[in-house]
Amino acid sequence: MRRNLCCAAMLLAGCGVSLAEVQKGTFEQMPYQLNSPKVEAGKLYPLVICLHGAAGRGTENEARGIEAYAVLKDPVAQQKHPAFLLAPQCNKGFQWVDAPWAKGSYNLDQVPESVYMKKVYALILQVMKDYPVDPACIYVTGQSMGGFGTWNMILNHPELFAAAIPICGGGSPAHAERIKNIPIRFFHGAKDTTVPTDASRDMAAALKAAGSQVFKYTELPEGSHVIMKEVWATPGLIDWLFEQKKELK
Repeated sequence: MRRNLCCAAMLLAGCGVSLAEVQKGTFEQMPYQLNSPKVEAGKLYPLVICLHGAAGRGTENEARGIEAYAVLKDPVAQQKHPAFLLAPQCNKGFQWVDAPWAKGSYNLDQVPESVYMKKVYALILQVMKDYPVDPACIYVTGQSMGGFGTWNMILNHPELFAAAIPICGGGSPAHAERIKNIPIRFFHGAKDTTVPTDASRDMAAALKAAGSQVFKYTELPEGSHVIMKEVWATPGLIDWLFEQKKELK
């Protein structure tokens, strides 16, 4: 996989300007897709990590169950917000976070970073190394199982991310202090029977108690578990995401 990434990066640098394209590969036996924008020499681009839900698990590398990936790689979206989009795939029988979804919130001290989350983190670092990625503009989003993964990724690696959009997932409220300075917009359906709505309510309460002033929690009164299309149709959400920039030290 590393050789494939490096070769692709060399082609981008050699051409000066590349056509947008989707590359498929594997990293430590984890399938992934990388959607590349049209790259101009000397420019850096945001990187958005898109984590699928349980329905997206497998090895066929079809990027199933990731509304964000489909929305953000649309030609109109890419023209306005050109960005690298990374969609890793978790195998069947595994989870991004080894915590039961039906219980919602969990404690990070009791749930070690999963094998797949470690792979995703390593893949992010490799993509940042091999492509013209702006380190101030790294974002992560995911739905359901991917919502858990989104919370988990920023909780374990808060120094990396400029913003996050978890959807109908759960995190570790006891560790909200770690992410109080990360802009986060998160969503949950009030009628979700798969992941309890309290999972997001817990994180909202914990972030507020930690003093965060850069989060916004939106609860859809009639929303069930499947609210991804409604979320990504939220006016201004995509613009908000790409407006966020991390201050580099």
